Amino acid sequence: NVYGPTEVTINCTAVRLDNQIADIETNGVTIGTVFDHLDGTLLSESGLVALSSGQSGELCIAGSQVMNGYYDDDQKNKDVFIYDNDKKYYKTGDIVEIKSDNIYILCRNDDLIKIKGYRINPNEVSKLLMKHDDVKHCETIHVNDGEPCLYSFVKLKNQSISQIKGYASMHLPSHLMPKDIISIQSFPTNNSG
Repeated sequence: NVYGPTEVTINCTAVRLDNQIADIETNGVTIGTVFDHLDGTLLSESGLVALSSGQSGELCIAGSQVMNGYYDDDQKNKDVFIYDNDKKYYKTGDIVEIKSDNIYILCRNDDLIKIKGYRINPNEVSKLLMKHDDVKHCETIHVNDGEPCLYSFVKLKNQSISQIKGYASMHLPSHLMPKDIISIQSFPTNNSG
């Protein structure tokens, strides 16, 4: 599995997945580690932090593969580059978490929303609800119903939405609690599934 934005000449991380099947079932698919000739760091709310287990933030990359900048667009260049010790880091826009030295994408920076003063990734709610034995699949979306809120849609093995709502209220803090959890028969998919 390889990862990288166009602005970092396409690939900046890689990993072989053939020996990580058990880990994929537990943690999802990793994008691996940053290439040795590049520097990676995380931009968290407290500033730049090292890529180390347990850390999360926006993945930033520096090195020879990083573009010089967007042509004739000073504002965009100010938005996407951050400097540290004379190194120019490109902010990828991907919010990641480090587990056992591997990088896992959580969401895009522009997918984060603010509810009750908290920055939230709706995928966090889906992941928690999918831990319930009765949930086959879950998607959580942000809706602005006069104020920002979340709605979760679940495909259940046995139609017991009240159990899922009870589970959510026991395991989710109030700012992550969906306004409603709705059971659906299937999720819309494209031709490839």
